[in-house]
Amino acid sequence: MSILDKYVSREFLKPIFGSLVLIVGILIVTRVMDDMKWTMNRGQPLELSLFYWLHHLPEYITGILPMCLVFATSYTIGMLNKNNELTAIMVGGNSFFRIAAPMMIISLFLSGVIFFLNEKLVNYSNKERELYKCYIQKYPDKAWCNAEFSRSNDRNQIRIRSPKDNDRVYFIFADKFLHAEQELVGVDILYLVKNKMQERIIASKARYQEGKWHFFNGYRYAIGYDGQLVEQQRFEKEFFPVHLPLKRVTIKERKFNAHFVKGNALGFAETIEYIQELRAAGKPYRLEQVELQAKISMPFMAFILTFLGAATGTRLKKAVIVLAFAQSLFMAFLYILFLQTGKILGREGLVNPVLAAWFGNILFFSVGVYLFRKSRF
Repeated sequence: MSILDKYVSREFLKPIFGSLVLIVGILIVTRVMDDMKWTMNRGQPLELSLFYWLHHLPEYITGILPMCLVFATSYTIGMLNKNNELTAIMVGGNSFFRIAAPMMIISLFLSGVIFFLNEKLVNYSNKERELYKCYIQKYPDKAWCNAEFSRSNDRNQIRIRSPKDNDRVYFIFADKFLHAEQELVGVDILYLVKNKMQERIIASKARYQEGKWHFFNGYRYAIGYDGQLVEQQRFEKEFFPVHLPLKRVTIKERKFNAHFVKGNALGFAETIEYIQELRAAGKPYRLEQVELQAKISMPFMAFILTFLGAATGTRLKKAVIVLAFAQSLFMAFLYILFLQTGKILGREGLVNPVLAAWFGNILFFSVGVYLFRKSRF
């Protein structure tokens, strides 16, 4: 590594870690202040709340790091320009791209780190955080805490995925929930073993009675490993051992809404498995396809914003810290806006899931290339 690479790398890393510690610290303090009242009112031990707050850290770090990178890039280039070091280095025969190369390499490495952390640490941390939140709120059944919630492509339908038990998992679909009657309407339960449907229960409604869920006016289908129907049984009223977490349900305009696990609560491999399960169940999975692609495209946000920050940093010479910070906020906001817009279009089926997740990356990288070529350096 040359002296130039060491110098640029050192000047680049200092604002990265400084801004990361500052912003993450502010977020954690804000989270503690917001949640202090409801956690303390539950009468739970302080360490339980402390673990809940600490499990926000991995998600905050991986979410804030790309913005810290674009800030550090703009700040580093801006300070080199302000002190005329940029001109001096280039007079020595180095191109601007050569000067920015160490920052590009570091940001590309950190993009890989973000993907690894999202896959190994953030997913685990988010699940643990949901469990701690569930325990703080004193839900009586641990199965309620372990169930995974997500929206189907039909915004009016709820989908609950049970925890896996020896390769066995079940999905619960319902059209709506009637809170006053304690009833689910339009119930469809699918039991899968190793991604193959083994049993299906369809009922017009399900009612919570005496601590159990009873299903009315429906059919139970037993399905063999070859996918053929083995047995069909009609019932007027039947009890099936499923967990439907009533206490995690809120009602809005008589539509069934619940506490949903975020998309990043599933890792890359888990999302692929989840898609396979939905495909085996014959249910839509476009939303999960978009999330799968986003898990790949999101980490590259760090590299692309660094590339863009280097191209715009040459325009900074006065009030470098303020302008670099404002520029990083603006770029991060625009990037997230385009990313979320693409994901919404993908979920609605208006664009291909791959294009939906990668649209923001393609656009911002193209803008970065254009600004690099137009740079006075």
